Amino acid sequence: MTSTTLLANDIAADRAGTTAGTTARSTMAEGRLRAVLAANAVTSAAAGGVALAAGGWVADLMDVSTVGLVRLVGAALLVFAADVLLVARAAPVRLRTGAALVSAADATWVAATVALIAAGAFGGTGVAVAAVMGLGVAGFCALQLLFRSRLPRA
Repeated sequence: MTSTTLLANDIAADRAGTTAGTTARSTMAEGRLRAVLAANAVTSAAAGGVALAAGGWVADLMDVSTVGLVRLVGAALLVFAADVLLVARAAPVRLRTGAALVSAADATWVAATVALIAAGAFGGTGVAVAAVMGLGVAGFCALQLLFRSRLPRA
């Protein structure tokens, strides 16, 4: 069965007001939320690993002078990735709250990225790299909030 067929069946069940439709929709939302959180964790770990292992190269790319700060951000991203992975694997009762906290952290990252770009903290390619990363994080945040909103309230 294709995802389009599943979605059509879910919509039809919701219109009919059946519990099966509501359950199917929340189950799909939970699965999608977990998948987005896992992708967030993987990309955060990758970025953190690169920043930690190749801090000098990342500092040059971003046109910042502090390699230690780049490595610190890399280490923080690795911790964040581990936390996000734990949320992705959390019991359903904890998933809703955990996803909200991850989304708040993502929104903070995006706001900080905008502020740093506006302040001229990055040069040349650093602005482009920061903007692309910020857009990716904003995408994760939006998808997490969307699928979280489709979860049943505890």
